[in-house]
Amino acid sequence: MKKNRILEQQNTSVGIVVLNWNGKADTLACFESIFNCTYSNYYLYMVDNDSEDGSVQAVQTQFGDKNNLVIIKNTSNLGFSGGNNVGIRKAEEDGMRYILLLNNDTEVDSGFIEPLVDALEKDNAIGVVTSKIYFAEPSRKIWFFGGFMNRNTGIGGPVGGQVIDEGQFNNALECDYATGCLLMVRADLFKKVGYLDDEFFYLCEDVDFCFRVADLNLKIVAIPDSLIWHKVSASLEGGEQSPIRLYFKARNQMMLIAKNNKNFSFFKHGFFLFKYHIQIILRRILKGMPFKGTLYYLRGLIDFLLGRTGSMSGRG
Repeated sequence: MKKNRILEQQNTSVGIVVLNWNGKADTLACFESIFNCTYSNYYLYMVDNDSEDGSVQAVQTQFGDKNNLVIIKNTSNLGFSGGNNVGIRKAEEDGMRYILLLNNDTEVDSGFIEPLVDALEKDNAIGVVTSKIYFAEPSRKIWFFGGFMNRNTGIGGPVGGQVIDEGQFNNALECDYATGCLLMVRADLFKKVGYLDDEFFYLCEDVDFCFRVADLNLKIVAIPDSLIWHKVSASLEGGEQSPIRLYFKARNQMMLIAKNNKNFSFFKHGFFLFKYHIQIILRRILKGMPFKGTLYYLRGLIDFLLGRTGSMSGRG
């Protein structure tokens, strides 16, 4: 790919950053859907977090003839935040006007980019846009259409989760955060708010980023005409109940509020949050849910108290 070609088209160019970690089958399906897009002025940045399943070779074999594909191979697993930051910086270097983060366990509607670009082009008060995101199966059940969260308590969640779309979410929605599953911004926004925070490693870095954007009085908006389908935590064994995911969920939700509540006090806010998470642990025990997941959840809380950030302690 020649840089001067990119710069000639930079006025509406979109750099799509897709992070891969041992997700060969999902990544190939994701890329197949992206290369069927109707938006012509995009470049696809595959960032591989040191996979061991032949992902890079498979992508090169199937899509190596695409002149708008860039493959970046990291020498270690940098997590969701660190891996995406590598792709973001490369897209910035190449002069992309917009940068779109997209999970590799998604498949996209052919026209998913145009409504996102249109929203950002028309309204400079918008900082972040996201799509209407369905579960892969059933294909009309909404997984995410914007999220809301109280910065004092950390309580909140996605709009439309587990609900069949019958047209009730057909208007743009201003919200508190977008998901890193699909998050799109003007490239110059990173110079103003910084990149994804590497201390989170995985989970909550997207909410933290959106909080920083909102602090600039910019809006986060979910766009209903942009559609994608999500397989939900496909890269982790156990999906949403993966012990690793539960660890980061517990630790990072505590980190998120401690960082973004400017008046954070452990005795006022932290104790409430800790109590909330302990109740989750007790419910897991009473319901007989897998002990390993419960143990990892508790471990996440302990690591927060110990000030441990980044990758899981004891892991590479």
